[in-house]
Amino acid sequence: MEVIGNGRMVVAKREDEFPHVETNDPNWQESVVIYLFDEEQQCYVFFRLGHEPNNKAGGPGGTAVIWANIWVKGKYYKYYDDVALRPEDRLKNGFASGDRIRYEYDGNHHWTVKDGDVSAELTMQDWFPAFDYWPARHNLDEIASRHQEGTGLITGTIKFQGKTIKITNGIGHRDHSWGPRRWGAMLTHRWIPAIFGKDFISHALTMLTDDGRLESFGFVIRDGKFYVPTKTEVGCLVESDGLTNRGGNVIYTMPSGEKLEIVFWNLVPGGFSFHGDYPCFDPISAVRCGDRTGFGVMECGNNTMKGAARPKQDILISGYIDNGIFPYTHGTSRI
Repeated sequence: MEVIGNGRMVVAKREDEFPHVETNDPNWQESVVIYLFDEEQQCYVFFRLGHEPNNKAGGPGGTAVIWANIWVKGKYYKYYDDVALRPEDRLKNGFASGDRIRYEYDGNHHWTVKDGDVSAELTMQDWFPAFDYWPARHNLDEIASRHQEGTGLITGTIKFQGKTIKITNGIGHRDHSWGPRRWGAMLTHRWIPAIFGKDFISHALTMLTDDGRLESFGFVIRDGKFYVPTKTEVGCLVESDGLTNRGGNVIYTMPSGEKLEIVFWNLVPGGFSFHGDYPCFDPISAVRCGDRTGFGVMECGNNTMKGAARPKQDILISGYIDNGIFPYTHGTSRI
């Protein structure tokens, strides 16, 4: 893919998709993430599984970090926890945490989640190889030294309290990162993919670190070309709780000087996860740019609690931190 602008795009190799050799760094982790958007059926998914072998909070063998979110029409399932990491959870071609969540790679990306009468079996096929786009100068090695992303087609089945949903043409977005990640090094961040189709994809990232550095960058893929914007500006509609949001916008200044504005409006109450000393909020968004529409995520982290306490459910406006199954109204982020 041709790169236009002053930036980098490093295409992943096949071996990059498999588990990597761990180091003794106390913050070393390897994680995989997937999102599913199926607007026709009002069905969405956000799964994250992280292995932190040197984090003994989960047990002497390390910690597995599980974030599992499934939205079906009118109902939302949420589970997040830090649990014991077992030797058998490290697979030759992926990662697991017991029988609850599993990821395997065989050229495609297979996810399985099981929790009572809620389950999912999903397969993502990449539209193009994953890539790392973070600038070489970003100097954020404490947060995600290696990070690659991909977009594609998802098929599979979701079962939710007796109802079976067949996914035949879902839009998928994923990432895979490995290396040291010190969660407390971030004071705030925004991680913002938008997918309009195979011909138009964008992603923005902003991050304020605990040593006072503010980073902001992104990319735009249009018609098979990879553009590195000269400027990436992010606005987030943070709720009065200071932790959740209802959407926002991103303005990319393209190498040609053209400005692209992408507007996000959340469709569902988001998943709120508190890991270590950092809060992270993930909603599902409808997105618009000119006359194009699609789907995305206005992920945000606002460490207003300074890592001192897990936020209580009753202060959250647009998301759930407690585990369970909750009713919601499609098209509104509010609880």
